[in-house]
Parts: sequence; structure tokens; C-alpha cells
Amino acid sequence: MARSSFKKIFAASLSFALFAACEKSPLEGEISNPPNLEIRGRIHLADNNSPEGIHVWMGNTALTTRTDKDGAFVLALPPSASGSPVYAGGIFNLYFYVANYKLISTPVTVHEGKFLYSRGQVNQNGELISTLSMPKLLNIKTTVDPPVVPPNFSQTIRVSVALSAVHDSVVVVFPKMIGGQLGGVVFRELDSGKIYADAPEDNAGTRAVEKIGNEPRLFRFDFNLKPGVLPPGRYEIIPYFLIEQHNMPAGLLASISDRAGEIGPDFLKIPFRREGGLFAIRDVQGHLN
Repeated sequence: MARSSFKKIFAASLSFALFAACEKSPLEGEISNPPNLEIRGRIHLADNNSPEGIHVWMGNTALTTRTDKDGAFVLALPPSASGSPVYAGGIFNLYFYVANYKLISTPVTVHEGKFLYSRGQVNQNGELISTLSMPKLLNIKTTVDPPVVPPNFSQTIRVSVALSAVHDSVVVVFPKMIGGQLGGVVFRELDSGKIYADAPEDNAGTRAVEKIGNEPRLFRFDFNLKPGVLPPGRYEIIPYFLIEQHNMPAGLLASISDRAGEIGPDFLKIPFRREGGLFAIRDVQGHLN
């Protein structure tokens, strides 16, 4: 088996900026964006999981936003510069994306740099007529054995990931797989947000595509602690794989980040809903930070 490259790859907390819908006004303290520059709506996950952080993208543009804790979003067109609209006109799809939920979309119309209201699913106030619901496609459950270790632990630690389709089969892509093992995991330190990764060497492993049905499929990743790499603390271990959907447009992942499909901090910008994966390393006194 090829040796893995286990290293710290990012030292800052990841955060997503939610779009601000208004600016200050001389009258009531708020100035709304000019008329017809905004589309508002609300998204619901069909299994009642948290709707916060759903990725919203206006296809074939650079416009994105994220939903808030209630699943609400605001997407705004940029104002015209020197009288020329950035997006002159056309019909665009708004895509709503969580990797292991069904990708859904709704069309919106732009004319002379503004949204046309009272069209399709958009009412006269620029709001989606109804709350959109996203069905879950894939269950993801990660367990770690042992889940808590001392800093000098020398035995192999096993990460097991159980995948099962909720209804129809789901295509899962493992960008690197060695000997049937997962092609890497990401460690997110819960207190600091620091990111570490354990992955095969760049020239190791092969791309694997698996069709996952209703019966759980178990995939594993084994690793050993290396001195000075993972400090004591509490972690979430996140398996590295991607999910294919037949209606996924070109440019969707790139609208999140040009490197969203690579193992590293930008991979964590892809919204998923996972279970488990908690892991902890005690300090030399045997305490958990």
C-alpha cells in the first residue's frame, strides 16, 4: 500500500458569508437594493435536517449565496455599471445544492439587468411562490475505532464510513482509492477550525466509482498518529468522496471553489449532511481539551 501524506494543510477557520440583503437608509435606517435586483426564497430539507448553508447558484453566472438557519436566502444582481447591466437578459436556473440531497432548480428571468417578477415561480414581490423541498439521496455515517486515544497511541486507528441510498441508487466517486480503502480523510479540529488531511501520495491510488443501493456499504480508512502532526483536541473526521447526480450542471462545483473537488479546505465548502465521525486525542495529562 502506498504511504499516505499526512499533513496540516490549513490553519484558519472556515466560514461562509451569508449575503446581506439591505444597506443603511436615511429614512428608516435601511436602504433596499434597487427594485427587481433581488430574488428571495426559502429551502427545506425533506428529512427536516438543518437547512442552513445550502448553496444557491444562478447557473452560468458568478452569483452565489447560502441559506440562513431558517433556509431563507437572498440572491441579488449587481447594479448596472455605467448604464450597462452585468447580466443583460435571459432565462437562468437557480440551483440549490447539498451534495447528498437531490439537486433542485427553478428558472428566473432577467431583462435589462433586472429580474422579471410575476413570472413562473416568482411572485410580484420577487419571492419564490412556495418553499422548495430537497429529498435526501444518501445516508453517510462515520465511526472511528477507537474514538479517543492518548497522544502516544501507536496502533492503527480505523475510520469506517457506511453509505446507503435512501431510495434510488446513488453514484459515489472516490477520487483516490487504494486497496479498497477510502482515498483520504479530512480532520477538522472542532475548537479552532484548523484543517488537516491524510491522503495518498499524489501519484498513488486510482479513481473508483461505486453505485450505492439501499443496503449499507462500508468503506474504511486506516491511519496512525504521527508525532507533531495532530495536536491533542477534538476532531470531526470527514471522508473524502464526491456524489454524482445526473442533472448536475457543469460549473456547479466551481461556483463553490475552483478546488472544491480536491482534498483540502475547499472540499469542506461543499455542503453535506453527515453523521458521526467524532474523534479525540487526549493531552499528556490524559485530559480532553
